[in-house]
Amino acid sequence: MNQLFHEVYGKYFRLLATVLQSETHSEESIRRILETEGFGETAFSLLPSLVSEEENWHLLKKSEAGYQRILKKQPLHPVTELEKRWLKTMLEDWRIYNFLPRARVAGLLEQLAGVDSLFSAEMIDYFDRFQEGDPYGKQLYEDHARTLLQAIVTKGLVSIEYQTFGSQTVIQHTVFPEKLEYSQKNDKFRLKAKRKTKSGNWERVTFNLSEIVSVEPLDTIESTQRSGKVRDKYINCLLKDDRDTLERAMFHFSNYRKVTQKTENEREYQLTIYYPSQDETELLINILSFGPFLQVIEPQSFIRQMKYRLKRQKELYFPEPLKNTEEN
Repeated sequence: MNQLFHEVYGKYFRLLATVLQSETHSEESIRRILETEGFGETAFSLLPSLVSEEENWHLLKKSEAGYQRILKKQPLHPVTELEKRWLKTMLEDWRIYNFLPRARVAGLLEQLAGVDSLFSAEMIDYFDRFQEGDPYGKQLYEDHARTLLQAIVTKGLVSIEYQTFGSQTVIQHTVFPEKLEYSQKNDKFRLKAKRKTKSGNWERVTFNLSEIVSVEPLDTIESTQRSGKVRDKYINCLLKDDRDTLERAMFHFSNYRKVTQKTENEREYQLTIYYPSQDETELLINILSFGPFLQVIEPQSFIRQMKYRLKRQKELYFPEPLKNTEEN
């Protein structure tokens, strides 16, 4: 069942369906689809399975016109019973109202009246999770979530009033919402955004959705200037693919934008990782966990931080012996 679920909902499944919708492709057009619709490393890992002679899945055949699909008709994606049951399970989750209006959810549930859910919330036991989750079910909270999601889609600015827990002060912020993030451990949604400071610069901030008092979209000239850009940092690494290091790195750094390229050396890859500055310490620790199989080659500022942390670890585990101060 897990395997079926993965095949139906997996990113690669949908990518291949997109590729196979057209009768003929060039290798470059396939690459563009994989790069645009997939992850940073998708074209690198999936393209050989479509066009390579050694690793080919035989979904395409090569001709003078390019690569043609072997299917006579476009692939369809029928709604399976498993999909219906999964959809009903999601619609019965209180968190769904952060994304869909209640009337829309009620209409979908009516269409699925004869379908059994895969599981219910009462069937799940959570361990190591805080009890003070978000106030799911409150109309104002849901409205804030959907307003922020709309701003993320339209890339618009919003004005929010924010009051932290236990504080009597409400502070107004002008922010450019980037994404809503869910914390499983805290059972809370957080807004990742860029905030405009008094000096006119932009800085990255995180707000708890439950502590937002109000949200108002801004329809001003400032919306066209929201690109007060906070640029991501990057590191370049050389990865030696031993003990499945490449696969582990793709999984380990899946939340970062990255580019992977094969080098001239056997089983060696160049990995470029882009990350926001506030994640630098966490990324540094993750990089060090790969030991000698992942070598950072630039920038020097990141390399200096690695050397400093390694030096501190060495001093912690192997302190210098105490000098003998006794007089002979």
